Order: sequence, then structure tokens, then C-alpha cells
Amino acid sequence: MSLTVRYIRLLSYDNACKVCEFINRNDTGKMEDDYANITVGGVHTQTNDGSWEEIENFLKSLDVRYEVGETPPHIVTENIVANLKAKGVIK
Repeated sequence: MSLTVRYIRLLSYDNACKVCEFINRNDTGKMEDDYANITVGGVHTQTNDGSWEEIENFLKSLDVRYEVGETPPHIVTENIVANLKAKGVIK
């Protein structure tokens, strides 16, 4: 069974902790277990595709904005800043 890496952005620290606790609740330390940790700018997840729907439902239940992607959150932020600089919005 393979794991898919996803990153979740735009969560508060409190909600990031809740997401990590939810994903890690069945972690036994095996490589094939779902796992999440807080990283720069978001939450790093390694999950089985079969469990992602349940995780996504949990995220939706938080009733907050979030973004899921395959690019690390700090890279997304760097790209946003670079684009705003290129447009002259910020210096």
C-alpha cells in the first residue's frame, strides 16, 4: 500500500494540531500508517488514498478555510510573494 504526500495550508495552529491528532490516532510506527506533522506553513501528511476521504470530511467539519496541495506550504508562500513582487503590488 502506498502513501500519498499532501500538504494542508491556511490552518490555525490549534486546527493544525487537531488535524495531526486525527490523522495520527492509529499510528503504530509502521511505514504504511497514516502520519501527519506540522511543518513550515502548514501540515505535512502521508496518508493512504483509502483514508483521505475520512480526513477530508474531518477538515470540512472544522468549518474553516484550508488548502490541500502537493507543494510544500513554504514554497507556495514564496511563489505568492514572488508573483506579488512581479506585479508591483509589494516591493
